[in-house]
Amino acid sequence: MNKIYSSIGFLVFYVKKIFIFFEKKYIILRFLKSGNNLKIGNNCRFIGDISVADNVFIGSNCVFQSTHGKIIIGNNVMFGPGVHIHGGDHKIKYDKNNNRYEAHKSHLEDGSILIEDDVWIGANVIILKKVKIGKGSIIGAGTIVSFDVPPFSKVYGAKPLVLKKIDNE
Repeated sequence: MNKIYSSIGFLVFYVKKIFIFFEKKYIILRFLKSGNNLKIGNNCRFIGDISVADNVFIGSNCVFQSTHGKIIIGNNVMFGPGVHIHGGDHKIKYDKNNNRYEAHKSHLEDGSILIEDDVWIGANVIILKKVKIGKGSIIGAGTIVSFDVPPFSKVYGAKPLVLKKIDNE
């Protein structure tokens, strides 16, 4: 009986490996452009127009999405696990009739994201719309990037600030 369970476990293990292999091939086909030596970790999600150059490593559990903008990734870029890239945004307005906030999506709210060559992005980094990360930069784990990063810079931290009050009119 143990031999049967062992054989079934062996079979399930390899079927899962084959499924993951073809899932990653399918993901790569959905990119606008994908270079050589692209490695993608497990459980990643990609939505929108994404171009990836050569020698790119994307860690597990990453989410790259941009409905109307583009995400362009240069050569020799490494992403740690859990990196999120969001090329879009929503307009938020208070609806007095329904006594709640409503979000409205528009292509005007989105923007392209460019990550230049030789960039290292740590675990759980969040990159927001209309950002350019310069060549040779390092983004530390947990950083929220909402501004352009000059080439050969180190950026780290996530200091939340109140930028403006929500307009209730």
